[in-house]
Amino acid sequence: MDTQTPNVQTPVSEPTPEMMTMETPKKSPLGPVIGLVIILAVIIVGSLYFWGQKVEQDAAIKNAPTQTEQRVVETAPVDSQVEALQTQSSSDDINSIEADLNATDFTNIDGGIENIN
Repeated sequence: MDTQTPNVQTPVSEPTPEMMTMETPKKSPLGPVIGLVIILAVIIVGSLYFWGQKVEQDAAIKNAPTQTEQRVVETAPVDSQVEALQTQSSSDDINSIEADLNATDFTNIDGGIENIN
């Protein structure tokens, strides 16, 4: 007698309609959303920085004296002491130094001493 066992396979069950309606939980794409938020934050901070630099530059240009104002400063009356200093000789000859010393006005030499304290 032959004692061979018949080749028996377990049947694979077909998915039932109840199994098909059950959805597997989907993972939310949180990583890309966080990356996008970080990139947008960097872009916003960078544009605010450059905008602030432009505002400062525009303010500096606005507050700079115009050519008319510069001409007014250049043609302002010259103080007599400043004028005397401009006419001094650049020579290091003793006679030139003595002449410059005699031409210098020392009357208000201590005029700003009260303002120190």
